[in-house]
Amino acid sequence: MGSYGNSAVVPSGKTFIFQRHVAHLKPQHELVDSTYLAQMLETPAVRRQADKLARGVAQKTVTLSSLRDFEIPLPPLDEQKRIAAILNKADALRAKRRQAIVLLDSLTQSIFLEMFGDPVSNPKGWEVKSLAEFELFLTSGSRGWAEYYSEQGTPFIRIQNLKGGRLSTEDLVFVNAPENAEARRTRVESGDVLISITADLGRVAVVPAHVHQAANINQHIALFRPKGINPIFLSSYLASQGGKRQFAALNRQGVKAGLNFSNIRALKILNPPMEMQRKFEKLAKLVADREIGLSGSSVGTEALFTSLQHRAFSGQL
Repeated sequence: MGSYGNSAVVPSGKTFIFQRHVAHLKPQHELVDSTYLAQMLETPAVRRQADKLARGVAQKTVTLSSLRDFEIPLPPLDEQKRIAAILNKADALRAKRRQAIVLLDSLTQSIFLEMFGDPVSNPKGWEVKSLAEFELFLTSGSRGWAEYYSEQGTPFIRIQNLKGGRLSTEDLVFVNAPENAEARRTRVESGDVLISITADLGRVAVVPAHVHQAANINQHIALFRPKGINPIFLSSYLASQGGKRQFAALNRQGVKAGLNFSNIRALKILNPPMEMQRKFEKLAKLVADREIGLSGSSVGTEALFTSLQHRAFSGQL
């Protein structure tokens, strides 16, 4: 129900209890290999069948009777096992790429803690300042951009594009930005720190050089242009427990309408020497470059796995 098509094989000797939104299939093992069946049920071709047969509006459901109507290719059992083994190896490679990206992301956090200590207890005794002391420019996005949405044009940054201190291009939308004061006010520059100010408070990202003056923000994001503090360090601090606890406290105080400029300016920020901040930036960029490389490889492994799935379903593997 809702999200359908995920499958798994129950390991031998294990007993599970499953909820009512999970279908339990017992294949005839002399005809069907369980691993092969699970893999076929996750192919795009079978998911398309599920989309056609699913019922409901808000929560789509595939009934058991509909599930019995699914069609999958059924080669001889030995061939099924061969295909399952190939797809298992490709899936394992895909999982390793994903795990490597997660580990790299945690490496940046570890470097931050090693260099600056716990951002909450501040054991190294760094100077603490209000964010207002580092402000060059502060603004937020505005409403009324829906009419400017287009297939291409100027990137339009939304909350979902702020991920782990970095600007993500996944699920990026575009606008034909008007040439007016409002568009100029909400246009980002390289080194700007973006902060989500509604809903999921405190998501942050730094605008990279390649997006310089080529993107706008929506009304759920504040744009902070810093001075006297390294933007990579500032973003990492706000994404650390030092920043998260402050955002959580504001959320508990009932800032449901969102953070205002006073809330943002009042945030407390550690201020270690600029030389250390720049050193951290260099290390963080090395990790980020490696992560970008792995992400590119991950896209390749995802494409490979999808291609193998298609070939397996069409009998070409």
